[in-house]
Amino acid sequence: MTDDTDFVSFGDVARGRIGQQCQYAVRYLEDRDLSIGIRWTGDPADYHFVKIHKDDVELFVQRVQKHRSK
Repeated sequence: MTDDTDFVSFGDVARGRIGQQCQYAVRYLEDRDLSIGIRWTGDPADYHFVKIHKDDVELFVQRVQKHRSK
């Protein structure tokens, strides 16, 4: 079972791990290929409140980095 404590601020991940402001990095969550199987909550239009599951952060960051290196 997953509860809210299993989720972390996507803004922190965006700035700290992806190197972008949340308003731009949240677009990667909207990409079906990059976010398949990634657990996240919130509305990308209101990106301040988007959260990502703590166990999915590494995989998501790896996908984004691979995508950006192309």
